[in-house]
Amino acid sequence: MQNNNFVELQSDVVYFGNNIICLNEESQVVIIANSISINNCIWQNNPNIYIWIDSPTTISHSTIPGLDCATLPPNITCGPGIITSGDPMFVNPDSNDYRLQPCSPLRDAGTNAAVPPYLLTDLDGRPRILGGTVDIGAYEIPDFTSTVTPTVRGACTDATNGSVAFETEGGCPPFTYLWQPGNGGGTSATGPAPGTCVFTVTDAGGRTFLDTVAVPELPAPDSLQFSAVVQNATGPVLPDGSVSFTAVLGGTGPYGYLWSDGSTGPVPGNVPPGTYTVTITGTSCFAAQRQ
Repeated sequence: MQNNNFVELQSDVVYFGNNIICLNEESQVVIIANSISINNCIWQNNPNIYIWIDSPTTISHSTIPGLDCATLPPNITCGPGIITSGDPMFVNPDSNDYRLQPCSPLRDAGTNAAVPPYLLTDLDGRPRILGGTVDIGAYEIPDFTSTVTPTVRGACTDATNGSVAFETEGGCPPFTYLWQPGNGGGTSATGPAPGTCVFTVTDAGGRTFLDTVAVPELPAPDSLQFSAVVQNATGPVLPDGSVSFTAVLGGTGPYGYLWSDGSTGPVPGNVPPGTYTVTITGTSCFAAQRQ
């Protein structure tokens, strides 16, 4: 029997592997007759488990809370990889969801030798072996990878105004991030130039995934046009002049404004008479300057 969830079990089998057995009564007797091996299995929720096996059997790479191999009959052998304590970290056992969380100690804790060649997938249809070693139980934790295609915004020529963002699944926090070029932090990078951006993420278990994305070069628009209304100051030294823009055409907003006196914003007010230069920039690789 492979890839099963059981509430109670009374069986006559030859092989028993990659299963989850949850016995919810205060006391249960598990009868497995004529069994050769028990591997990659979870026995959960009952401290009073009694195993009755009437033929030579080996238990290995399974989690059985409270199991004391020294008290088992001589026909039962405890092999390697048995976990007898600790939280298996199910997703939601109260709702009978016995999938494993990414930080579960049962992850990659099984034995591939116990997975027969015909058992290609788990109960969710994922490959039965992920990450190189099978998980204990009937489900595999998803690979540590990006959940969706990274979101990329291009950069202007000779500029560092691009961006890259991504999300992960299947990893055990905390995570460490490495960006090349090194202008990223966490799951996003702001400021990459046109070209190649590489990010590497490592989880607490040492699992790593790497992705390479291309930051495209954004084309510059043909022109940027704007018109303004100037309100002259009422006297040679009075700071009561102002400038306001009636239209900005070309490229894509939001627009940024930088004035020669250091002020920002589209409507500088309370300025004295004089000559002022404004530079307007936006998100589509353009800059226009006017006095």
